[in-house]
Amino acid sequence: MTVGFGDGRRATDVTLVVVSGSRMVVLRAMSLVFEGLGLDVCVVRSASTPEAYEVVVALMRPKHERSRIEGERRASEGVPDVAP
Repeated sequence: MTVGFGDGRRATDVTLVVVSGSRMVVLRAMSLVFEGLGLDVCVVRSASTPEAYEVVVALMRPKHERSRIEGERRASEGVPDVAP
């Protein structure tokens, strides 16, 4: 299994993490890799080939510590209600 880091794309991102290796190893290790960091985890994408499995994860500041940035959200953050 390999773990790589990159720049986040949004202001709320701390970093992007790429975890790759055999599918079962990556899936079993995901919770161990990010457990205890105190950050929110959002899977950005995953990809599978016969040789490897890859997951790209955004580590973000916890939701209660983030200020809302207009026009910037992840699908995991939901869509706010709009008054009629």
